[in-house]
Amino acid sequence: MASEILKSRIMILVNIAKIDGEFAEIEREFIGKIARNAGLTEKEIYKCLNNPDSLEKLEYITGLSSDEKFEIIHSLVLLMNADGKLNKEEINYSLKVAKMLGYKESVLFEFITAVTKGQSFNADKTVIKPKIQEYLSE
Repeated sequence: MASEILKSRIMILVNIAKIDGEFAEIEREFIGKIARNAGLTEKEIYKCLNNPDSLEKLEYITGLSSDEKFEIIHSLVLLMNADGKLNKEEINYSLKVAKMLGYKESVLFEFITAVTKGQSFNADKTVIKPKIQEYLSE
């Protein structure tokens, strides 16, 4: 059984993927891959993909370590860029999540700017992680 923290991370990703009214196949595959790699069962993945909780129900994200927070914000930015489209709803939702995680809002703009300049954060997260962690307001 997957942890509530992991399920919350997946639910956040599903919410952002669906917020623009489209749930692109590339977004679905991205989320499924993260969920499978983290050990979720196919049944748990199906539930997350089809019945995501609202942000208000994701109380588990408030007591996370800085590493867990980074994994969520990192996944959010990669998913936002997965379909090649950034929209206002995705950015606003991501800002709410970042704030709940304890990040300064400018963390997203740092990430988004880097992504739009063609930098990839898939290859080596250890390069970007120290810079992003500076945005934690704890």
